[in-house]
Amino acid sequence: SVYKFRRIQHSTAIMFSCLKQIPQVNMGMEKLLQYIMNKAKELTSADRYSVWMKKTGNLKNQPFKNYLQAILFDGCPVEQKSHILEIGDNAENANSIAGRVALTGQIYSTKSPDIKSDNYFNSTFDISTGYITKNILCFPIKSSDNEIVGVGQLCNKKKGSCFSRFDENLATQLIELCGSTIQHVSMEFFFFRKKKKKKQQQHTPS
Repeated sequence: SVYKFRRIQHSTAIMFSCLKQIPQVNMGMEKLLQYIMNKAKELTSADRYSVWMKKTGNLKNQPFKNYLQAILFDGCPVEQKSHILEIGDNAENANSIAGRVALTGQIYSTKSPDIKSDNYFNSTFDISTGYITKNILCFPIKSSDNEIVGVGQLCNKKKGSCFSRFDENLATQLIELCGSTIQHVSMEFFFFRKKKKKKQQQHTPS
């Protein structure tokens, strides 16, 4: 339909706009991901979003546990260690949708009218914040080496009972976009450290 074609055109234009921003905006990974996810929220008509980074370390006095730590929650930066999800050991026993996506690397979209019936839905944050989650679209964030480094999550589609196939296809593009962002920031950090080291060597007396 004409509406669908125009929507695809609009989303493609926004994606190109995001790609152009990546090398121009010197504001770090968190701000760049925030910029991209704000656009994703707009395109999918989502109410909220969050971004979680995958980490390994001590969690609840148990060493070397894989877990997700939110860097953006409800679209805003969060304090370190204030929002943490344990990933688990395998996808079938994952205790959250975000955890499952972090393990499988596959997009996950809830389809049931009652999200509580979804085997992977974790109501912890709904209980603690008072927010009522109705549907979720979650996608992996991958590095340039195709390694899963985190997940992005869109919540509560404003139009419709759940996220559509169009939204899922959009999420596929977001995976590549977020990967480009991480690669760009990593390269910037690498060259910054290299430049700093060279400067220190120049000022070091022989």
